[in-house]
Amino acid sequence: MYPIFAFPCCRLLSPVRLLLLVFFFLFSFNVSAQLVGDATVKANFGVEADVYANVLQFPNADVPPIPLPSPLITDDWFGTTPSLPGDSGLNKPYGVIDQTNAAAIEALITGTPGNNYAFDKRQSVTTPTFPFPFPVVDGYLWIDAVYGRDHNSAQGSSDLSIFGGSGDKNSDNPSTWVLSTGSIPQKDDIIDVYVHLRGIGPKAPTA
Repeated sequence: MYPIFAFPCCRLLSPVRLLLLVFFFLFSFNVSAQLVGDATVKANFGVEADVYANVLQFPNADVPPIPLPSPLITDDWFGTTPSLPGDSGLNKPYGVIDQTNAAAIEALITGTPGNNYAFDKRQSVTTPTFPFPFPVVDGYLWIDAVYGRDHNSAQGSSDLSIFGGSGDKNSDNPSTWVLSTGSIPQKDDIIDVYVHLRGIGPKAPTA
């Protein structure tokens, strides 16, 4: 079996986004994940707290420091020049999240009071590479990627998917959750969520 790397990331999650991540992992296949320490590059994907391809904004702070490769070849969540006509014409290095209609989405965000606009985007490349059921990009197996932006309750805005019942817990069966609209403390509100799975050294399936 070839190595599979899982790259989850989030900042500041409503129950709906949490449920999205739960389904993403439960109904894909078995994978393993690990802490990677400080800033690093795994399977040519930058893991160092910025979101743009060909940028390694934060250096490795391990002792002794581990040298990082040139940022000009590393993939990340978003491309710095997002001209993505479907599954072709990607700019190298690659952003794994589809940036189609980015300007229109940005206009919806800025045009919504409090920038309180929620949406999801999926992987930028989706066409399988024969004989694999997933795309292979520059030798790396791109299994799936998702970006989700949730509502927020900052500056008087209202989050449209919060726990409405006092006994609701993340670990409960989602069918028992009571969802409501309202505000929650900003420290508990995860707004942006990123997940990406990729593999290295893919081998063609055998009968």
